[in-house]
Amino acid sequence: MGSDGWDARWAAAMAAVAVPDGAEVSVGVLDPVSGAGVRHGGRAFVTASVVKVGILVALLLEAQDAGRALTGEERSHAAAMIGRSDNDAASALWRSGGRPASTRHTPAWA
Repeated sequence: MGSDGWDARWAAAMAAVAVPDGAEVSVGVLDPVSGAGVRHGGRAFVTASVVKVGILVALLLEAQDAGRALTGEERSHAAAMIGRSDNDAASALWRSGGRPASTRHTPAWA
């Protein structure tokens, strides 16, 4: 990420993580403001449906902040995302408002 020592700190932090034999770890960190990021490992993992809760929270908080109700399309996608664990609906909501805006309220674990 630059000359501020972040790369060395990141490498040291990842070296301290105990990974059992046969397990794989991939981690990425992205600063949505600057766009800078680092990653460890080259594998992508499915985040499971828990991320959908964060997407829903972000959607609801953004609508509340704007003083508006969900649109019909947002409501439909949210219902499919939560009710049927619909990945396409989750992706549509994630992309709908622009990623940085959508992550403003998203919990760190999402």
